[in-house]
Amino acid sequence: MKKAKEILEIVACLLVHAGKILIAQREAKDSYGLLWEFPGGRVERGESHWQALKREIKEELNIEIEVGEPLGVFFDENEEIKIKVHLYRCFLKGGKIEARECASFRFITPKELSAVNFAPLDVKIRRFIQSGKIVL
Repeated sequence: MKKAKEILEIVACLLVHAGKILIAQREAKDSYGLLWEFPGGRVERGESHWQALKREIKEELNIEIEVGEPLGVFFDENEEIKIKVHLYRCFLKGGKIEARECASFRFITPKELSAVNFAPLDVKIRRFIQSGKIVL
């Protein structure tokens, strides 16, 4: 009998500042290394999505955020694991942004989204944003 796949709960941040969207480049050592993503990370045991997102963004980019409404849930899986990503609208509260646990970061316009080489699951988020189902 096949063992049920573990479900990895992830939170991701859609942060729009001055009309541009924050994206982060995965570190070379990570799966999908050097591809781009909407920043965030794993929800640890006992954490709420909001707590996890604030912690992950502080660790990766050294900024404080306010977590707003949920925007969507996205799924992917491979042979070992199922991935469930919860996307939240976020707002910059403070701090000086720097790449701490990512290779790089940048702010891009919505029109520039198509030119970015995103990790596979983040491609789904990009398509959702481009569909016009949410207002940036």
